[in-house]
Amino acid sequence: AGLYSAIPAVLRPWLLLAASLAYYGSYNWAFVPLLLAVIAATYFAGLTLAQKIDHRRKRPGLAAFWILVIGSPLLFYKYLIVWFETLRLTVIPVSDLDFGGFGSVLIPLGLSFFTFQCVGYVIDVNRGTHPPERAPWRLALFVSFFPQLLAGPIERFQSLSPQLNAVRRPSPEMVLDGLLLLFYGLFLKGAVGDRLGVTVDFLFAEPANIGAAAAATAFYAFALQLFADFAGYSLIALGAASLFGINLTRNFKQPFFSANIVDFWQRWHISLTRWIGDYLYRPLGIFMLGVKPLPRFMQEAITILTVWLVIGLWHGAIWNFIVFGLIQAILIIGYSRWSRGRRAKPGFVARALGMLVTFNIIVLAFGLIRAPDLTAYGQLLHAILSGADGVVQIVDRKITFLVVVAMVAVEFARRFAPRLHLSHGVWPRALAITTLIILFGIFGNDANRSFIYFRF
Repeated sequence: AGLYSAIPAVLRPWLLLAASLAYYGSYNWAFVPLLLAVIAATYFAGLTLAQKIDHRRKRPGLAAFWILVIGSPLLFYKYLIVWFETLRLTVIPVSDLDFGGFGSVLIPLGLSFFTFQCVGYVIDVNRGTHPPERAPWRLALFVSFFPQLLAGPIERFQSLSPQLNAVRRPSPEMVLDGLLLLFYGLFLKGAVGDRLGVTVDFLFAEPANIGAAAAATAFYAFALQLFADFAGYSLIALGAASLFGINLTRNFKQPFFSANIVDFWQRWHISLTRWIGDYLYRPLGIFMLGVKPLPRFMQEAITILTVWLVIGLWHGAIWNFIVFGLIQAILIIGYSRWSRGRRAKPGFVARALGMLVTFNIIVLAFGLIRAPDLTAYGQLLHAILSGADGVVQIVDRKITFLVVVAMVAVEFARRFAPRLHLSHGVWPRALAITTLIILFGIFGNDANRSFIYFRF
């Protein structure tokens, strides 16, 4: 970041591009050709679709063809070699990261996220939202920008690319804000997420042999771990980008303080939610409006159900994720029907109750993401409902409790008292950054655990 600000402006995009490719290659150099192939397909797709628009050619299948080409590596890694193991060749590059008790995956790092970004670009060009990028290196930088390459936020071309090409030096305010976000993200990941992960791995390892309290702890600990891990990554990405004068999409807005299920999904993984809304939910909803025999309620229900089954399958080709998507669809449909026509704004008690109910529902649903299969998930639920005896074993109980309380306190303040957040003035931010560095150094877990969403 210091070098970026020091060199001439004309060289800055090239520095970012070289750094991004080197960063991606540092995990596995065999992944780089795959990334470049997806970028190349996206580049030619944009030029081809723009030519179609310029000449007013009626070729509705062209965009679908390019989307299939761009998405083919994702389809291969995420589904085909899972369903057909004979396709798993020794020559193809695969991920070899350690996810603790989560197990290993084959999908190359970031493939889902930069594929979504490329597909969004192609759809926008096809819609005429913006013209195609004529300079291939600029498109390559948009796709591969290293802070958000591996797990988002999923950015739009018209938002990110102009910032990358503006090559402006970050202001001192942006640097301080970036460092604050970066070290808070590191604290969430290393001191909260990774520390909880040790306990979560232990509790989920023997689902048939733990008691009610331990099973409940497994669910709650994983929900908090997942937030700390994924929100931590997103904050590190935002902070790192800010050091280069780039603003990325805020991906989390205190989702565990949501008043209802719809509010939750508007606060969790915001860039994916918006992507799904723009490129899947709205087009499918418009299509369903043309299915005249169906009442409006059924049209909306089918749209929501389809979208959430797709989201479930995006997480992986196993039944857990399909059931997860189905549950979310049912909850959203039910809440939409219940809340329709209610004009009165809920009071404090109603909102507090809504937050409590929503949080517990989400905790139970997230267990499907962590459980190895539906049988194990059912065993954990049975342990809770049966009230079976058992000892709750939490690794480093006092430290874990301390860092979780610290995280909850900060997120509560960011949600309900944003003016109290230490982001005003040089010295308050410097103090907060120093404190986070010290806390991360003292309480950070020593295990080398990859970010959970690198699995997807």
